[in-house]
Parts: sequence; C-alpha cells; structure tokens
Amino acid sequence: MSSDVAPIVTFDGVTVGELLSADLSIAPGITAITGPSGAGKTTVLRLLTCFTDPSSGHIRVFENDLASVDPVEHRRSVTMLTQAPWVGYGTIRESLAVLGEWRNEPQPSDDEMRTVLTTLGLSHELDTDARTLSGGEQQRLAAARLILSRPRLALLDEPTAALDQAGARTFLTALLCELRSQGASVIFVIHDERLLDLADHHLVLQCGKLSHASSVFDSRAAESMSEPSERGEQRRGEPLSNPHNRMSEPWEES
Repeated sequence: MSSDVAPIVTFDGVTVGELLSADLSIAPGITAITGPSGAGKTTVLRLLTCFTDPSSGHIRVFENDLASVDPVEHRRSVTMLTQAPWVGYGTIRESLAVLGEWRNEPQPSDDEMRTVLTTLGLSHELDTDARTLSGGEQQRLAAARLILSRPRLALLDEPTAALDQAGARTFLTALLCELRSQGASVIFVIHDERLLDLADHHLVLQCGKLSHASSVFDSRAAESMSEPSERGEQRRGEPLSNPHNRMSEPWEES
C-alpha cells in the first residue's frame, strides 16, 4: 500500500482467544481474504462488524477505534453479507425495504429494486415470498439489499458459496462493480481462488495469523503484461465489467 494512502482498517495486536492473532492493514478498494478452514477469516469480518470483541489489541475502521463506537450505529456504514443471510418472512419488496426502515429512511422505489435485482441475476416479481427462493436466489436478494443500503465498507463472507462456477463469477463481478461505483470499499472471504482477479488486494490467513499480503495485480504483473488471461482478468486501472450459516443481521443488537 502506498504510504500516502491511509488504510481503512488496521488491526494492532488483535487476538481472539486461540482463534486469531493478527496485525494487519487493509487499503481502500477491494480486498480478498483466503485461507484454510479455521484460519480466522470469518472472525476478521465479525470483528469488523462488532459481532465479536477482541481479547486484546485495537481495531480501527476509517480512523474510528471500534472499542469506542456504538455497534448498531457502526453497522449503518459497515455492512456484512453472511453465508446464510436472513431474508425475512415477507415478500422480496419487504426484504429489500427492511434496511430503510431500520435506518428510518425512505425505502427504495420499485424501479430501484428491480434494477438492482436484475443486475444481480434475480428476475422474480417483488411480491414473491422471499422464503420460496432457493439458497442462491436468497444470496442474490441479500446482496441487492446490501447494495441498496449504500455501505461505506461492505463485508462479504463466502458470497458465491451457493452458486456454480459460471454463476459465481458473473454474480460477484456484478456485485463488486455496483459497490465500487458507489465508492464503497469491500472485503470478501472466498475459497475459490479463481476469483481472486476480481480483487485489488489479497490477504492469506493461516492458523489465525496473516501469512501473506499483496496486490493481486502486482503478483500477476508478468501474466497481465504478456497476454490476456483466458478468464478475462482485468488489467490494473481498468474498471470491473458489469455483465447482464446465518450469524446476525446488521440491524440486530450485539
């Protein structure tokens, strides 16, 4: 990370029992986190949303020490998409409106809802019962709700786990493109390393510790400068294209 770019996240001597022990700094943009099961990836996201408290150390997000913030207020700008998101007990429209109600803001218009849903590959009517959607469709619905909430920092925990390989790339590309266009930074946990080219930065966790940090593009410079990847990886500076286990939701108290 350039010395003149302030990090959006810093962990200073952060531990969570035996699960995590990390010092790290995350730059603005899109950051992917990988590592084996149990490495502490989801724990990092839970720390950033104040759903888990550190045993020791300090965490700062946008210069705010999380030890001194109101957790619920914090989640108005730092929002997490979980592996098994809650979609509510009503219609798709009602599911998309819940964040506006929580924030005491006007709900998005039907046209805004349809536009975001279509971008993410969901074409159901807004009056459809959200509980009848498949797991992958519920993930798309929750992602649409995330976009409509316009977070400053979006946290995605295995966002493509319920999708096949082709659908995963299309969905994640569209989601990241929408969030980037809003000026949001994104941190996403992913197990499929074929999707790492969608990130600007890459962190690897091993046994609760940071074992590697890099710019995705710097680490692939030779490949990017020689010939285009068969997977259509973006070159540095190019915009992303826009193709046509429930934990807690951000509005819930910790």
